[in-house]
Amino acid sequence: MSRSLKKGPYVDSKLLARIEKMNEEDKKHEIRYNEITEKILKNLQKIADMGLQSKCKIRIPRITNYNDETDIRESVRKICTLGFEEIEVFSYIVK
Repeated sequence: MSRSLKKGPYVDSKLLARIEKMNEEDKKHEIRYNEITEKILKNLQKIADMGLQSKCKIRIPRITNYNDETDIRESVRKICTLGFEEIEVFSYIVK
């Protein structure tokens, strides 16, 4: 298990500072967010092509000032179209 998963749904303040800096440059943030999302969707498509959706649990983080409910709904919609059924949306807890 990776180190970040052992810690649970917590975000380091340095990580949040980096995300907030991305938000300051909204256009760059939007492009980067879309690049990340597209890479993830391509990998999920590969899993779907192998018919392994039922063996996966997809977790979508809700990060204040980074993604909003519209982003989350769109992510869930796209993931559902690939045949994944176990999808969890969770909020990061900032310390």
